[in-house]
This record gives sequence, C-alpha cells and structure tokens, in this order.
Amino acid sequence: MVAVSQNEIDGLDNHPKDRHVAAVGVVAGADAIVTINVKDFRSRVLDQAGVAVMTPGDLVERVLDEAPELVGYAVRRIASRWVNPPRSPVEVIDLLATHPTMARAMRRARALFR
Repeated sequence: MVAVSQNEIDGLDNHPKDRHVAAVGVVAGADAIVTINVKDFRSRVLDQAGVAVMTPGDLVERVLDEAPELVGYAVRRIASRWVNPPRSPVEVIDLLATHPTMARAMRRARALFR
C-alpha cells in the first residue's frame, strides 16, 4: 500500500479525478501507469518524475519487444486455466485482441504460436 498526502495529490496537474492515482505513481517511483484513460493522465509532473502513461496494449507490446517469451508463457498459462470451454493459446489471443488497446499487440503475439 502506498500512502500519499493531499498535498502530493494537489501537486499533480492531470485530470483532477485521477490525481490520486498519478500521485501514487510518483510517490511509489513507478515506471508507468497502465490505463485505458491515457488522456486524463497527461501531466508535466508525471513526465518530470519519469512515470510513463501507457495502455494495456502498449505494455504488452513493450514486453513483446523486451521478453516475448513472457507473453508466450502468460498466454499459455491463461489457456491452461481456461476449462469451460477449454481455449487454445490462439483462442486466448483472439479474445484479448477484442480489447480496444490490444489488437496490434495480439497480432504480434499470435506469431509466437505459429
């Protein structure tokens, strides 16, 4: 758990309703905040703190660039736990690709299972 003060929250310059999340990212020294709502996290303060803001798809693409075997492992693990009905890794990828930010990443991930 990361505790942030009201002053730390008030010191952020992104959307007011999301400042508490941004403050946690800064205080915790996070590398990134992963969100679908990227536009509400545009912030000079986050930029200066080195906290990137990315979508889930961006995160998966980054992992595909740096350690594609981890994406393959995660997809196989999800597929192995999906029992009703059972799903193959490619079927899991096809389902994940329906997420608004994941289509491009899942096209790349699909190549891991050819």
